[in-house]
Amino acid sequence: MRTTINIWLCKLITFVCKLFKKTGSVYPGSIIYKLDKKALWKLKYPSNVIVITGSSGKGSTTSMLAHILTNSGMKVVWNKNGSNINNAVMTLILNNSSA
Repeated sequence: MRTTINIWLCKLITFVCKLFKKTGSVYPGSIIYKLDKKALWKLKYPSNVIVITGSSGKGSTTSMLAHILTNSGMKVVWNKNGSNINNAVMTLILNNSSA
């Protein structure tokens, strides 16, 4: 139940941020993190997850791979905003989760 509330609250805060012409990529995650530091641990993740790391070229590589997979009919969640801090990642994942 708490996971469902976290997901909907994150989506609501993101929506309100966008009403005020803000991206809403970091703030919603920061609120959820204050309420439940383990929110991301409580989600069920897909069996296939791709992580791209390195010191250079991550954005370009991620963008290319996301477009290839999307054009192949797969659902892809990726960080288009480039906000890599924990709160932004929490926002991204919760906004793309279903309750």
